[in-house]
Amino acid sequence: MSIFKNYSNYYDLLYADKDYQKEASYVDQLIQQNSPSAKTILNLGCGTGKHDIEFAHMGYEVMGIDLSKEMIDIANRENTNPSKLQFEQGDIRTVRLNRKFDVVVSLFHVMSYQTTNEDLWSAFETARCHLKEGGLFIFDCWYGPGVLTDPPVTRVKRMGNENIDVLRIAEPEMHYDRNTVDVNYEIRVKEKNTRIEEIIKEKHTVRYLFLPEINLFSEEFILINNYAWLTTRAPASDWYVISIYKNKQ
Repeated sequence: MSIFKNYSNYYDLLYADKDYQKEASYVDQLIQQNSPSAKTILNLGCGTGKHDIEFAHMGYEVMGIDLSKEMIDIANRENTNPSKLQFEQGDIRTVRLNRKFDVVVSLFHVMSYQTTNEDLWSAFETARCHLKEGGLFIFDCWYGPGVLTDPPVTRVKRMGNENIDVLRIAEPEMHYDRNTVDVNYEIRVKEKNTRIEEIIKEKHTVRYLFLPEINLFSEEFILINNYAWLTTRAPASDWYVISIYKNKQ
């Protein structure tokens, strides 16, 4: 996923309005409901580590893994709690840390970036290999009924700070035969002082999943529940779903 190399430079700015604390608290509630003694978390696809910082503040020991070296570099620069928090570059389909965790999480639709069956199987196997007996696997994804009921449309987002202005245009292209969406990004970054503008074009392919699929790929786990994101109700035509599984072994 080298597409994130340039994207990482503006990632945190583009998601400055994302409530990582609220999302981490929600996941913490799911953990406490199902494994209140959990102390360690592995985050597969941690990005720049914003969720992990919140988990560490809650007292968890956290390891974050991401394929993007640039994002891991940002996470390590912002890590002020190295006794509780570590970040390493790695491919979530193949990484093996020779360590077991109480909980494995994968948030912000990382599993939907595993667009082939082989990639999904591999990512789920990584989660299983790193879980203690009875450990929790918690992940979210794009949810098929929501995507098909309310298809994606072109979106424009503007953000800025004291140095730059960023304009992002996201144009979707549906592939119904593959259950995927190509999100074609054009990101325009303009320096405020020099007025120099950089234009970055990237394509992110995202897979939407259905509950029977999720349960199939999770056959090595025991299903606890599937919820609409940030709720404790059953998913309906929601865009995002979060799944909670328990490791059999």
